[in-house]
Amino acid sequence: MKAALQAFESNLIIFIFLFVLCTTNDTNYLYGQSIQREKIAFQSLTIDEGLSQGMINQILQDQYGFMWFATKDGLNKYDGISFEIFRHDAEDSTSLSDGHIQSMYEDSNGKIWIGTLSGGLDLYDHTLGKFYHILLKDHGGTNAKSSPVLQLIEDKQKNIWVLYKNSIRIILNGAADCVYIQKYTIKEL
Repeated sequence: MKAALQAFESNLIIFIFLFVLCTTNDTNYLYGQSIQREKIAFQSLTIDEGLSQGMINQILQDQYGFMWFATKDGLNKYDGISFEIFRHDAEDSTSLSDGHIQSMYEDSNGKIWIGTLSGGLDLYDHTLGKFYHILLKDHGGTNAKSSPVLQLIEDKQKNIWVLYKNSIRIILNGAADCVYIQKYTIKEL
């Protein structure tokens, strides 16, 4: 009898707890997290607002809050009001190496790496507003520029991984002045 009474009391306590839980106006207890009912505003950005080209390959928000858009017609930096457009200029060595931007990545040091359709790799300097061309060389000393740079990523050791169509190259410790890199073909991986 005593065991049955203890079981009844336990069930009654659980029932009361569930009843209070279900009848309260605060649903946070049910979901274990805060539910925000804020409206999120979206803004459409097109060439009418200053975007250089309508086809966007990648979007990035940097540590300063700027939005970057990789397009077929350069790199677009948006400050929330207007665009600054960076394009390739054959007569300016500090411009992009190619106007068709495929990929970009901001590393842990705030550097923005830009990969192009022609296989070029650029590094953006925030303070000067200029680009540095990263000339990657294999251990044999040959230029590593090949197919389009499809993706860029950083690992925990601060190495930058550059994914090309048929290979992956690693820039050790994210060094912008690197000469030699490690190359892997897709078949080797």
